[in-house]
Formats: sequence, structure tokens, C-alpha cells
Amino acid sequence: MSSACLRDLLRCGTKFAPRYEPVSNSDHLPMVLAAMHGLGADDLALQQFQDRYSKRLQPWALSELVTDWRSNLGNRRAYPALLELFSRQIETRGQQQVIREVLATTLQGVALDAFHPIIRLGYAVEFDTPEEVAAALAYMVTAHRDMPFSRSSVDLRSQLDAQVSQGPLALEGNRFTVSLKELVTKGLYPAGCSSELAEVAAVALDVYLATRNFFALHLVTSTQAMRCAVPLDLQAYAIACQTGAILASHLVLQSPSISQPLPIPDQLDPEHALKYAWSCVSEFRVYGDGRYVDEIRGIRDKGLVPKWVARDLLSETD
Repeated sequence: MSSACLRDLLRCGTKFAPRYEPVSNSDHLPMVLAAMHGLGADDLALQQFQDRYSKRLQPWALSELVTDWRSNLGNRRAYPALLELFSRQIETRGQQQVIREVLATTLQGVALDAFHPIIRLGYAVEFDTPEEVAAALAYMVTAHRDMPFSRSSVDLRSQLDAQVSQGPLALEGNRFTVSLKELVTKGLYPAGCSSELAEVAAVALDVYLATRNFFALHLVTSTQAMRCAVPLDLQAYAIACQTGAILASHLVLQSPSISQPLPIPDQLDPEHALKYAWSCVSEFRVYGDGRYVDEIRGIRDKGLVPKWVARDLLSETD
């Protein structure tokens, strides 16, 4: 497997819009390619996946040039111009400085678009592709809106237990992001700051294991992406934003109990199964939580990912 092949495919993929119709689903291609590479896929597998998946995608349409990304927060039509702007800025000012500047404003909206902008940025940073960093930042800006957050210390697990006790909210939205915005409108979006990202990662995994909910899976993958993408001086801010995002996501999921894990699901689309597997590999290497290895082995045994996935790691932990 060649890092050069991955970077070539990721660069090629920046010609596509970050969402595709008819229902504005997020383009998962760059994230899945990076995950596959990390999990051990060869170049042919990467190329074949891109050939299949790209058929659903749509090239972005030209837009007027912009010089100030802040004036285009939440403006989806500005994506191509923002991509060009961030590409230039990364080249002239350096990747870390541009990331820091954008995240300092946009992290509070991390849950929007089902966490996909920060997940895409995490892969771009982890697999060192500046062109994809520019695309992810442009995506974050176009998806953004201000969301509540607080640096006040909370115990994340206790807060979730309190939400379980209070019972489900009556929310009208039928899409994840719509429901998040409804929480904001109604003054119900929770806020607080966990003590450390390790706690956030452990609780995110708890929520997914106890629900096996499609959107709950994104709590795991986004927390891993945040660890990879966020500069150290923004860590406390990022933890506050992700703490609130997890609490809000739990409300959108109707405040389920997270005390008992459920079995591996029988079905999960390849894009999300592969991304989840990579997050489990990455988080296990940092935190050493054996549940991540159990998840990789479980989804592989269920046939949800190919047998080559994380072969080396699973051999080490047998």
C-alpha cells in the first residue's frame, strides 16, 4: 500500500462537492480512502473503491472568489471559493496556523452535518494531505452556525445519566442536524466541559455500544478525529464543544440508557464500518481500551469489513 497513491486519490477527490444530492448526504470518499489505507488496504482496493463511490458524487460549481472566510460562515455556495482560499493560505502561512484560526471559530458547531466536517479534517491531518485539509476546512465553514458551549466543568457520564432519568424530549425534527438546531432554538442545547478528551472518548464509545445507533457511531469517529486535528492550545475549547455535542446528540437519540452494551449489528454500510474500524485502531493505540479491539474483531467476524482490516493489530492482541 502506497501513501503516494492515497494522496493522489485524495487530491483528485477535492473536485467533488462536500455533499451530494438528493438529500445532501456527506461525501465519505476521502474519509473512507484514508481509513482503508490505515487499515491495510492495497492500492488496487483504494482505486476500486474510489471508482465505485465517486459515481454518486457531484463536482462543485464555480463561485465568486472570497478573501474572508468569516463572512461566509454557513454559506454552502461559497465552498469552491473557500477551498481555493484555504489552499492558498496553507501554502503561504502554514497548515497548523490556518487550522488553528478556523477551528477557534468553528469548533462550537462540531456536531453539525453529523460531525462530518471535523471527521474529514481529522483524516486529512492524520494522513498528511494539505489539499484535503483545505477541503475539510471549507466544509467546516460552510456547515457552521454558532452553537452553545461552556467551559464549566461537568461529569459527562453523570450528565448523561441525568438525561436518561429525565426521559426523552419531544422533538419535531426528523434529521439529526435539524434536531440539534431545534434544541438550540428551544434553549435546550446542553453545555459543559469534561475533564479530559480520554473521558469523552470512553463515553462516546459507551453511547454507541449501548445503542448501536447510526448517529451515535459518529460520536466515536468525531472524538478520534478531534484528537488528531485540534492543536494543543485549543484542546480545552474542543473538549467543551464535544462534551456539549455528545450530550445534545444523546438528547436527539431520545436519551437512551448507556449502561448495557448491545451486540455487534448485523448490518452497517461499508463506509461507516471502515471509518469506525479505523477510529477503533487509532483510539486503541492511544488509550489501550480493549473494547476497541473487540469491536474491530466483531465487525470483521460479522463480515462488515474485509478480512484484511487491521490484520496486524488483531494478530498482536490475540
